[in-house]
Parts: sequence; C-alpha cells; structure tokens
Amino acid sequence: MIDDAMFTTVDCPVTTLATDTTCTASYTLTQVDVDSGHVANTATVTGTDPNGTDVDATDSTDTLIPAGPAITLVKTGTLNGSAAGDSIDYEFLVTNTGNVTLDSIVVDDPMFTTVDCPVTTLAPTESTTCTASYTLTQADVDAGQVDNTATVTGTDPNATDVTSTDTESVSIPAAPAITLVKTGTLNGSAAGDSIDYEFLVTNTGNVTLDGIVVDDPMFTAVDCPVTTLAPTESDCTASYTRPRPMSTPSGRQHRDGDGHRPERHRRLTPTPSRCRSRPRRRSRWSRRHAQRQQRW
Repeated sequence: MIDDAMFTTVDCPVTTLATDTTCTASYTLTQVDVDSGHVANTATVTGTDPNGTDVDATDSTDTLIPAGPAITLVKTGTLNGSAAGDSIDYEFLVTNTGNVTLDSIVVDDPMFTTVDCPVTTLAPTESTTCTASYTLTQADVDAGQVDNTATVTGTDPNATDVTSTDTESVSIPAAPAITLVKTGTLNGSAAGDSIDYEFLVTNTGNVTLDGIVVDDPMFTAVDCPVTTLAPTESDCTASYTRPRPMSTPSGRQHRDGDGHRPERHRRLTPTPSRCRSRPRRRSRWSRRHAQRQQRW
C-alpha cells in the first residue's frame, strides 16, 4: 500500500510483489503551486512479509514549475466634445496573460497624476479596467489629436516586475469659423462729421485663427488690436469722416472723394427765361388809314 498525502488513493495494479510494480496517481496543480514554483511531497509504501512483519519505505520529490509572468495593456480613449475644456475618457484594459499571480499592478501615464484601478492583483487570465479622464487644452485642439503612451507594471511571486505599454491616438476634428458684426455710431449730421464703426470679430470655431484682418473699401486700414484669436472675441474699430465741400475762386465747389458734389451743398440758381420781343402786328384797318394819310 502506498500512502501519499496528496492523494486519496494510489492505484497499484498488484498488491503482492515478487519483484516490482508501478503504481500511479494524478495531481491537479493549484495556482498556489504555480505561484510557489514547485510541488514537493513524500510518499510511503508499506508491505507485509510472510512472517507478518510490516516493512516500509519512503521517497520524496520536488517538481519545479517554470514561471511565465506576462501582462498586457490596451488603452482606448473616447472623445467628449472637440473644444478646449472638453474631455477624453480613457480606459486601460489590463490582463494577466502569464501563469502566475501578479501583484502591485499600477498603470503609469504621463498625462495623469494617477490612474484609477479597481484591483491591483490579478490571477492568470483575469482582467481589470483602469480609468482616467483628460481635459483638452487649446493646444490639443489646434494640434488636431492627442497622442500618448501608458505603461502597466505588475510583480510576480519572485518579486520580478513585468510590464507592457500601449499608445493611443485620439483625433480631434477641427471646425474653424469666424463671424463679423459691423455697427456704426453717427457723430453729427453735417459734412465733416464722422461715423465711428466697430467691427466685432468673433472666433466661433474650435481652433485658433491667425492673420485676422478686416477689409472695408471705406478705409485704408481697420484697426484690430489683435490678429490672432483663440475661440473668443475682439473689437476692431475705424472712423469715417465725410469731407466738407470747399469753394474755388470761381465759385465752383470741389467734388468729394467719390467725384460727386454733395447734394446738400449744391446751389440751385434760377435759369433766365430765353424770351424775345416781337413788334405788334397791325390790323387791316390801321394799314388802310395810314395809306390815306400818306396820300393827303
């Protein structure tokens, strides 16, 4: 009979021996066995001789189990909006792909102070999902994407670290847009008075706009305090003055910059009537009377 603490029974084909026999048993490894890296045990065999005296023998084995620590990381990002101040929610799927338990699991990402992992110990084939949220900056939006690499580290039972890295690139769609609202304030109603104009330029998109200029045919230049706008507002201003009419020595008025004489200063001079005097036409009786007088 063979006694082994690891088994309930050991199967021996015969129980009486003249020479030898081979007994067998099968043991299923536990994770504790694998984590320990070996399985050690002792068996005892007992037999009875013809005189009824028991004889026994013992033997021990220590079977090594090679450790194969491994870990993987899959990082994914979900974009929540495409403007500065919006966020990217990241998930870090950590999986123990080795054959030993891993402890002290931590995800390191330069974008975050800490990454939240619900568990820090994983048996083989187990996974956990760690999370973190990142707030977009205007530089991120202008760049059009956010790239970064995260690293996960775990420690096996032999105090050896195993790591894995993954890089995620999240695209941020650009939506450039700009609006202009022009308003004028009248300062008087005579030639020579002015109109002050304001040009409210607004960056209504999600990316920074450079080289901003307002073009208006009434002005040589429109004054804008800035030419680069993040998604915000800025005022541009200009003033327009209608020229006063000037008289020449001949009395003619100068025309304005458009080549027109201002209507309000155009003088209206009556045009003399072109009429001629005609001699009065005599009647027939008057002509005869005149002839008679000449005869006398």
